[in-house]
Amino acid sequence: MINNSYKTLAEILEKNREKYDLELIGRAYKIAEAAHSGQKRHSGEPYINHTIEAAITLAEFGADTATVSAGLLHDVPEDTAITLEQIEKEFGKEIAFLVEGVTKLGKIRYPKHAEETASGAQALYIENLRKMFFATAKDIRVILIKLADRLHNMQTLQFIPKEKQKRIALETLEIYAPVAHRLGMGHIKGELEDLAFPIIRPEEFTNLQKKLSAILSERKIELKNFEKIIKKILAHDHIPSINIHGRIKHMWSLWKKLNKPEYGNDLNKIYDLLAIRIIVPKVGDIYAAMGSIHQHYRPLTGLVKDYLATPKPNGYRSLHSTVFGPQKRPVEIQIRTEEMHRDAEFGIAAHWVYAESDKPKEGAKLKSHHLLWLKQLEDWQKKIKGPEDFWENLKIDFFQNRIFALTPKGDVLDLPEGATPIDFAYSVHSALGHRMTGVLINNKISPITTKLKNGDIIEIMASKKPAGPKQDWINFTKTTIARHAIHQWFQAQSKDKHKILGKKSLELELLGAKLPAPDSWTRTQIAKVCDKFHRKDINDLYVGVGRADINPRTVIKTLFPEIFEEEVRKKKRTPAFIPKKTDELLITKAKCCKPRESDNVAGYISGAARGIIAHQDHCKNLRRNKNASQILRLGWRGADLKIITPITISICGKNRVGLLNDITALLAKENINIEDINVVQIKDKIAKIAISLGIADLDELQNLTSLIRQIPDVRDAKRE
Repeated sequence: MINNSYKTLAEILEKNREKYDLELIGRAYKIAEAAHSGQKRHSGEPYINHTIEAAITLAEFGADTATVSAGLLHDVPEDTAITLEQIEKEFGKEIAFLVEGVTKLGKIRYPKHAEETASGAQALYIENLRKMFFATAKDIRVILIKLADRLHNMQTLQFIPKEKQKRIALETLEIYAPVAHRLGMGHIKGELEDLAFPIIRPEEFTNLQKKLSAILSERKIELKNFEKIIKKILAHDHIPSINIHGRIKHMWSLWKKLNKPEYGNDLNKIYDLLAIRIIVPKVGDIYAAMGSIHQHYRPLTGLVKDYLATPKPNGYRSLHSTVFGPQKRPVEIQIRTEEMHRDAEFGIAAHWVYAESDKPKEGAKLKSHHLLWLKQLEDWQKKIKGPEDFWENLKIDFFQNRIFALTPKGDVLDLPEGATPIDFAYSVHSALGHRMTGVLINNKISPITTKLKNGDIIEIMASKKPAGPKQDWINFTKTTIARHAIHQWFQAQSKDKHKILGKKSLELELLGAKLPAPDSWTRTQIAKVCDKFHRKDINDLYVGVGRADINPRTVIKTLFPEIFEEEVRKKKRTPAFIPKKTDELLITKAKCCKPRESDNVAGYISGAARGIIAHQDHCKNLRRNKNASQILRLGWRGADLKIITPITISICGKNRVGLLNDITALLAKENINIEDINVVQIKDKIAKIAISLGIADLDELQNLTSLIRQIPDVRDAKRE
């Protein structure tokens, strides 16, 4: 006699018989039925009914033959005399791998007492979460089977002991429902949460039920009437619709929302309690339908949400608007295509990274593609004909090129492979990154440059005040967020240095021209020069000079044009003689160490108005001098010395062999010292290179960037 539940499964499969190997699924059922013969569930029904119900859910997902078969067999090795080896011999390695994966997940157990999770057993909770995400998720189908298994277990939870109910419900709420959410499976997530709610919080569930029962009977009638009105509106405007139906917000989701401070447990403030879903054929119909409805029912300000233009992180797409309905009460309208609706209910199909692949022993592995968590892809349904083709040719590795690390509280952070605790800290918050002093990885003190692994538990040690990152941290980061935060920190620090350097450079030029220093300028003079160079104040002007964005002589020319007019008159009177370096301050070589070309040189502003005194940088007299706090970096340009300013040039170009060599060769030819070099990013065959250089003046910087741009395959070169 054929099991009634199996008849239901057979009917679902029959509708898509060309996509399924019905003979193989039938064999899986017969073996599972024989293996579980005589076994009963707590409800008293045959055990085989449970595995059939799981297979029905998988078939409704659109799963393939292997997954449906594994759903039927998933409890066989654990609860019967048939071994995994026998399953592999009968059905092959693929189905055996899926069954083994579900068996491993089944061995994960929550604490016996639910309340332990809030105290001493938190570490076990984190370990469960880690195993769920990492250890057994080499093939996403394992998770799908486990979700189908858990859904039916929750639907029949009332037949097991109360204490066990709480443990399973809490595990469902804390682990399985969030996994379904991450996969974009809204229908499964909502049902799992609502099944767990009355067990975990029975009093709150009962209270909410009472509140809803007082208003829902009337509101449901209103919703039905509104559905009919919307059908007429769309029909009148010739806008096609596939289906229009109402939905009531899931209980657990509603309870969580009510408990947020802004809602104050007031149902009248929940505008999406009731919603009307409109399923239309095309994306263009979505906006047309919403426009048509808005002509009749006014939308609430700020409550139009376009998840088509900006999908949710888990890939959810829909157009939402809350309007005042016929009874002048808020009703949410949700409009989407049929494909979007299926994605919202069974989500994972819209979030797979796929590639053609062989069939390895341990499940599907992808080729080298970057996996962003639940990254939304192109419409895969246009490329894949059916579930069998999909699973056969387009396998999924859920964590390809990503790792997931945990905070001590069990929060999961999604990071790129090769990420370090530095990335982790800045992913939590930039302030934590700036205060980071060390790290505990799995309760062990470790270097902050350690590459993290899946499931590592990370605890950042931090100072009370931000000490700031170290310069070399950037070399041990993988995330853009960490690199950006570190760059911003040093940019802020660099601004102070450039301010000091710019002020000194300007003072030196003024000193050489026997003009008053900036500290003695009038407010009118400061306002004039800041306005000229679009600077907010004198300090901002110093920064511009220090970064070589502003030539100090141009500043002087703005305030003291007569000095330059006098120079022009002198040049006209003596055209045969033009001073070699009229724009240089006097730099005198110290007699004590007699610096020569190729020596590393530094200097200070002479108190005797002799310009700059240059020393070898290791000279003791350089440090002993009373002006040592004003030491300037100097560099050789031929036989001449110049003040050197550290500048970073950003170069963007085609990522080819020899590009970096061509750049460094040019810098060597121009006698420019390279202080640091870093390949910031390589994406889509385009490399971005940041090079820190010692630059003498603005003319040199402009000349250098011009020469770099002439290198083949360089697209741009500019100062950061």
